[in-house]
Amino acid sequence: SSVQGSRPQHFIVFPRPRGPRAERVMAPVLPTLQSLESASIFSHPEYVEAAATLFCAFFFLSPCVQIVQLFASRGSTLGAINPLTMILMFFNCSLWTSWGVFLPMAPAVPGNLLGLIASVCYLSVCWCFVGCGGVRTPAWGLYAGA
Repeated sequence: SSVQGSRPQHFIVFPRPRGPRAERVMAPVLPTLQSLESASIFSHPEYVEAAATLFCAFFFLSPCVQIVQLFASRGSTLGAINPLTMILMFFNCSLWTSWGVFLPMAPAVPGNLLGLIASVCYLSVCWCFVGCGGVRTPAWGLYAGA
C-alpha cells in the first residue's frame, strides 16, 4: 500500500551532495567553462563549420535518390515525390544563403548555396517531366505547392 504523495518504491533517490565535499564529488561530472574552452572542438571552430557544411550537403543531396528513380522510371514515379518538400527546401536555403551573405556569416553560405542549387535542379527536373514529358499527377499539377 502506498501513501499519497510518497515516492514509488522502485526509484532510488540519492541525496544531493552539499558543502565543500560537493565540489569534489560533482567536479568530474560537470564540465567547467574553462574545460569547454580548452577542448579541441571548441578551440578549432573551423572543424564545427566543416562538419555542419558536410551534414547540410548530405541532407540537401538526399532527394537525388528520388530524382534518379524518376529518370529510371521515365516519370512514372513522380507522384511519389512531394512538391512541398522541394519548394520548402528552396525557400529555406534561399533565406539562409541571403542571411549568410548579408550578415555576413560566411560559414552559413556554402551548405545552403548547395541546397539552393540542388532544390532548383530538383524542381526543374520534376516540372520538366510535367511540362515536357506529359506526366500527369495531382501533386505536380498547376497548383503544386499550394
